[in-house]
Amino acid sequence: MRSKLLSEFRAGGMHVTVGEDWTCVRLPDGQEIHGAPFPEQAEFPLAKIYHGNLNAMCRQHDPLHALLCAWIGVPSHSLQQAAGLPADPELAAYEEEAVIAVQALLRAHCAPLPRP
Repeated sequence: MRSKLLSEFRAGGMHVTVGEDWTCVRLPDGQEIHGAPFPEQAEFPLAKIYHGNLNAMCRQHDPLHALLCAWIGVPSHSLQQAAGLPADPELAAYEEEAVIAVQALLRAHCAPLPRP
């Protein structure tokens, strides 16, 4: 059973839903990317910034892909790649680095996920 829905919004043609321990991003073509924490993430450098709170880390990660790409007006190559769609791997890697940097900045300032 899924945990409680916390927020829902649209960004750049994507529909984003965020739960306590899950996320779902529906791409413009209807493909869905489901995110949830997994134990190996505890070893990620970003997890240290979240003090091991993998649910909080997960709640921000995929939604930030949607928000960041919508803000700059480009498709999310990382989310397309996650959905098994054609994507530029170099752009997906840059996007991943940017999202992680923004997550670290948000966490350092105790700021919430921005809204579109």
